[in-house]
Amino acid sequence: MRKNIESVIVKAGIEILVFILIGILTLGSNVIVPNNTGFSFTIFGFAAVVFYYLLTGSSLKNFITLGTLLALLLVIIFKTSDEALVLIRNFCWFPFIGLMVYYISLLEKKAWFKLSKLWIAAVWFLGFAAVYIVMALLNIYIFRFYGISARVNLFFYLSHAVKIGGVLGIGIGLGKLLEGLFIKGKLSEA
Repeated sequence: MRKNIESVIVKAGIEILVFILIGILTLGSNVIVPNNTGFSFTIFGFAAVVFYYLLTGSSLKNFITLGTLLALLLVIIFKTSDEALVLIRNFCWFPFIGLMVYYISLLEKKAWFKLSKLWIAAVWFLGFAAVYIVMALLNIYIFRFYGISARVNLFFYLSHAVKIGGVLGIGIGLGKLLEGLFIKGKLSEA
């Protein structure tokens, strides 16, 4: 049991390190600065990795319970405002990330998914791009945090969402590929 927990921590650590490094290289160092809005990149990536291992390592009920507690904890610790609407919006990210992780875990069980390692990075890319697009639309049309104007139109927000979500997804996907190689290498050495 202890060895399994250590293995999960190593795998998750590799994935987190890789997506943060890719985030820094493509989006800048603001992804690791806690008082910067870019830090949400790191929070959402961390949550996705933890959600993934919660889901694959325990029951669906534990995933939902522990995932909800983690989401609440992250929203409270890293709250940017005391305004209820902002807190609700910030919490909304986590159910979408949880759904994405759930569907990715279902895809991983399919035989065709295992044919190509490239699928892992592609699915994480598409998943996070979709989450960021959904949240951009919610921020525009439901929460009204983003305004549409002649200078800043819907395409701007959607392209920005695909860029940030895509970088995060590619980072986690490549992290999963690298941790797979690292773990395989360690097993072959033993």
